[in-house]
Amino acid sequence: MSPFLSIVVPFHNSAGKCAPLLEVLSGVRKEDEVELILVDDGSTDSTVAVLQEFEASANCPVLLIQRENGGPGAARNSGLDRASGKWVWFVDSDDVIDLHAIAFARMSGWPDVDVIAWEFHHPWPGVSCPIAPGLHEVRDVPAPPEAMETIPAKWFARAFLERTGLRFPEYCVYEATPIEDFVLPLLLTRYLKSEFQAYRAIAGPSITRGEFDLRRFDRLRTTVLGRSYLQRARLDPSTLAPFDAAFARLFLWYSVAPSRLPGRSWIIAARVMGHYREEAARLGIRLDPFSVYPGGRKSRFIARLLWALSAALPSQRGHFDRLRQRSWGREIDWAVPELPKRWTKD
Repeated sequence: MSPFLSIVVPFHNSAGKCAPLLEVLSGVRKEDEVELILVDDGSTDSTVAVLQEFEASANCPVLLIQRENGGPGAARNSGLDRASGKWVWFVDSDDVIDLHAIAFARMSGWPDVDVIAWEFHHPWPGVSCPIAPGLHEVRDVPAPPEAMETIPAKWFARAFLERTGLRFPEYCVYEATPIEDFVLPLLLTRYLKSEFQAYRAIAGPSITRGEFDLRRFDRLRTTVLGRSYLQRARLDPSTLAPFDAAFARLFLWYSVAPSRLPGRSWIIAARVMGHYREEAARLGIRLDPFSVYPGGRKSRFIARLLWALSAALPSQRGHFDRLRQRSWGREIDWAVPELPKRWTKD
């Protein structure tokens, strides 16, 4: 008999930050009909030993997978390949979940849907799912991009994943960006938003906070992958508008953080802005990026100054391609899902 839920968790050098989640998962019992699939993504610390110790003491089925470093998307795909539950929950190793969601879902009597979007907590103000609770049908207009943000706060029907062939981009970070903001809104037929808070994100160290890491620029490539998916769809300008706004926020404003005084961050910001100009023109995006600028007046002044300077830069594509080569040594691997017929161009 297949389990009710498969929980897939990627780990990469997570020994120092996965204890809260593992403590929660230790509460899963065999009668919960849950399988835990823990995927080590080429860790170089003691993560594997920590997971082996957890596996030995677990009270439910646990599958531990070890693979080479391919990024969180590759780890999720490896777990998905082995998942057998009716639902699949992709959980990040440094966050925590509420196991009561399992019993809640089993007793709910909800209709069949592609995705259950749970309420979640994020320590940053303003990060939330603004979708009203209840059942949502996707008909003539795709689901809004913000409906599917925060992949770990979603349950995916395994039947939906198999039907659409949905996979995560590999050999990159920010692997969820194209899925959340550009692909899922077109793949969904109906989804359910629950008011139950099943997920709590913890804002610890990351690729964008702390020591500089070249992989932070993966967001530029994955955002382009996602927005390019829409190029094949028959969508009018008004329908594309929220997706273009998401593209500007993700590619541009989430990727630049210029300091108040001139320095390295100004050079990086100008280069990202120059690259944005290229990609936006190629994709036919005419949105004024400052219409979705998230900062205040002082930072806006600096951003506008750098934006003006970026217009004089030569092409930045080669620069970011070289950074990509230094970071991963290979291109992003992604099997792009087939576009549903209701969105295809004639």
